[in-house]
Amino acid sequence: MKKLTALDYLLYILVLLVVVSLFIFQSTKQVASFIQVTTQEGTYRYSLDKDKTLTFSGPVGKTTISIENRQVSIQNSDCPNKTCIKNGSINTEGQILVCLPNAIVVKIEGEGDDIAISK
Repeated sequence: MKKLTALDYLLYILVLLVVVSLFIFQSTKQVASFIQVTTQEGTYRYSLDKDKTLTFSGPVGKTTISIENRQVSIQNSDCPNKTCIKNGSINTEGQILVCLPNAIVVKIEGEGDDIAISK
């Protein structure tokens, strides 16, 4: 068995620093508190604190988004392949759901109010 060299120790320390920094980065993320929904008609924010069902219109029909127990999912969409529904639910800041045919993007954000941002 070979003896460990200074380069081996340096590599171990570097790996340890990367692991620790990833842990710190993940633990400092804000608690997700709202979703931002972007459509062709505008951008809207909704709180994750209240369970609700939202319906938006797009180029190929309607898309229904569900907020339940701080989890967000696309429940129904008139798009042809239903990939957006198959993606399941999201609950962490920065995660997104997209329905490309209906041009709808749902992103979880850290802080905000239940308001329409722009039209």
